Amino acid sequence: WAGSDYLFDNSPRENITYSISVNKKLFGDSSVVLEFEAENKEFELPAIDVMSAIGNTPMFKSSAKLFHSIPAQHVDGSLQVKIPLPKGLAKDTYIKAFFKDEKAQAGNQLRLKLKSNYKIN
Repeated sequence: WAGSDYLFDNSPRENITYSISVNKKLFGDSSVVLEFEAENKEFELPAIDVMSAIGNTPMFKSSAKLFHSIPAQHVDGSLQVKIPLPKGLAKDTYIKAFFKDEKAQAGNQLRLKLKSNYKIN
């Protein structure tokens, strides 16, 4: 296969985990906080699309609505992303993080932490 266009990617595979916590306030703005970590203390977080769906966890990006975008960035330790909850958020709203670029899946895994929950409302 001379001249094939496969690029050898030697960047380390990252197992990225994230947690979802909802910060509900009676007064003021409620928010949801996503915290990303990886096995390596320092890692490159690919661009993330947080998708939402009503009634169940979105399995595919195509079947969900964009809730929030997180730009690719270098992370040292962990990254917390605070997203204000929109007013009038539908009951039974679930969110899930996906890689923005499907190619990022080749070298990385993105998983919800065990004690976390996709449901935010």
